[in-house]
Amino acid sequence: MMRLRLFLLFTLCGAMAVAQAPPAPAKPKPAAAKPKPAPEAPWTKKNAYGEPDLSGVWQQQFRDKQGRPVVGLDLADFTDIPYKPAAKAAYDFNKTPKGQATDPEGYCMPAGVPRTTGLPYPLRLLQTPGLVTILLEGNVHSYRMIFMNQEHPKDVNPTWMGHSAGKWEGDTLVIDTVGFNDKTWLDPGGHVHSDQMHTIERFTRLTENQLKYEFVIDDPVMYSKPWGWDYVLVGHHDWEIIEYVCNENNKDI
Repeated sequence: MMRLRLFLLFTLCGAMAVAQAPPAPAKPKPAAAKPKPAPEAPWTKKNAYGEPDLSGVWQQQFRDKQGRPVVGLDLADFTDIPYKPAAKAAYDFNKTPKGQATDPEGYCMPAGVPRTTGLPYPLRLLQTPGLVTILLEGNVHSYRMIFMNQEHPKDVNPTWMGHSAGKWEGDTLVIDTVGFNDKTWLDPGGHVHSDQMHTIERFTRLTENQLKYEFVIDDPVMYSKPWGWDYVLVGHHDWEIIEYVCNENNKDI
């Protein structure tokens, strides 16, 4: 009898110990695999100088509502222009047949800024340390030099293309230009400017074959406030710019 009681007592104590034992800790769930980052697009990679790569051959591709290429671009058809009286009078004359015959670009003069970027001919962007160069196929086979991270000279000599200082804002190339003469048109439509014009341009690569171009014109002599426009240049990376000669005494304005 005593052995039976001891057996029952030990059995009961064992059962209570089992019942009171804490549950075994749950096994941790395996960590979810981190998604692999998307491969970097070739056009987003930095060049040898650690800068966004905008180099290559680019060309505007303006088209009208019927999809036909636009050559005689008039900025008034695309953006609001805050004319002062002198600018409006000049534009009203320049868009007439007699006025169009006075277009400086038609006489092989440099097209100026921002018109050179919007010419129907391609251009090539070149990047080197401290300098970005834009080679222009059309007009007079001219070029622009953008001096990176520099200040404008205190006494800028007025020129057709002005003096351009550049910097990077993220992946955008920002070009600040002053020191223009007043001899160019802003577009084939006949918008003019004074020698007090100051322009800000921005180039941002959107895709392999798309380069966004923006410009702002600040000319207190001709316009009541800054104004501008933007459009996309198309990349032609299997192209090369070729020789283009604008002859003197052009008869076919």
